[in-house]
Amino acid sequence: MANLNLISMNVRGLNMPAKCSKALAEFQRLKGDVIFVQETHFREGSAPGFRNARYPTGYFSNFGETKSRGVAILFARHVPFTLQDVVTDPQGRFLMVKGMLGNTKLTFVNVYLPNRLQTKCLRKVLRRLSEFQEGFVVLGGDCNVSLDMPADCVQGGGSSVPSLRVQFHKLLSADRLIDCWRLSNPAVKDYTFYSHAFKKYSRIDYFFVEHRALEMVRSCKIGPITWSDHAPLLLSLALPNLVRTENAWRLNESLLSDPMTRAEVTASLENYFLENDTDDVTPATVWEAHKCVLRGAFIQLGSRRKKERTARMEELLRETTALELTHKSDLDPESFRRLVLLRADLAKLTNA
Repeated sequence: MANLNLISMNVRGLNMPAKCSKALAEFQRLKGDVIFVQETHFREGSAPGFRNARYPTGYFSNFGETKSRGVAILFARHVPFTLQDVVTDPQGRFLMVKGMLGNTKLTFVNVYLPNRLQTKCLRKVLRRLSEFQEGFVVLGGDCNVSLDMPADCVQGGGSSVPSLRVQFHKLLSADRLIDCWRLSNPAVKDYTFYSHAFKKYSRIDYFFVEHRALEMVRSCKIGPITWSDHAPLLLSLALPNLVRTENAWRLNESLLSDPMTRAEVTASLENYFLENDTDDVTPATVWEAHKCVLRGAFIQLGSRRKKERTARMEELLRETTALELTHKSDLDPESFRRLVLLRADLAKLTNA
């Protein structure tokens, strides 16, 4: 039994390479295995490369007319997912991917619903899903509606009318889809989106699973809002017989651009050759063994740098989470100003 970590996040457009890198770094920091991305803003046929060594596999549903909408599902390289089929939407509103993870058949559905006529769009998605799905269904994304009022928005923050919420709940109930976060947090108020225009918080991002898959849900959490106006939503599922592939060591090439790192590695090599380049050891043996020494030095230095960076990142995230919690309750402009500064520090550290 192993946990599969899913992330859903609205990223507000990824047409800048720097923003693609920032998003992928965020998903890796959160240890995401399967990533649901909304608002990629990729135009059909002209999307930039949204992948890296950690996330080499991605499936996309783009809007062909303009750089707007768009959804994607990414898989980490260590996830042994075997694809069976994909369904895309020419309007860039949904994406369905099904296949095998270990011995478990899963259908992943990523949605980005419009800010009006949400139930009409969801009905279309669920109708197509009924023809496509196999195994367990995991549906996630930005639904642009707060389902549990008044808990899902601050006072005066909700834009959805009661009839819309009733219709939405009926559609979910008919397909026996359960809101994972609300199930895990029945009495908690928390939010996934901050509207700068209206200065209001609301919960409009979700993960839903079928009723029969509830025993697979280990946790569902809302992360802090950092560089997007949406928070990442984190879902952990327990899957039987899930075996992750081993990751081969790769040199972090950024270490080569650090003068202090180069100096330490050079000193280690000089010391190694001084101690081992002797008459009783053949030159070939000395040369082959020095590669292990070099690798060990880079691993040690990379680990130290990662620990320092992680400690600073965790400190900033703790401060951001605490201040965001305060701002969610008081909506004080000074709290928001300090939040903006903290998020800027996080962005600098992420891009470093």
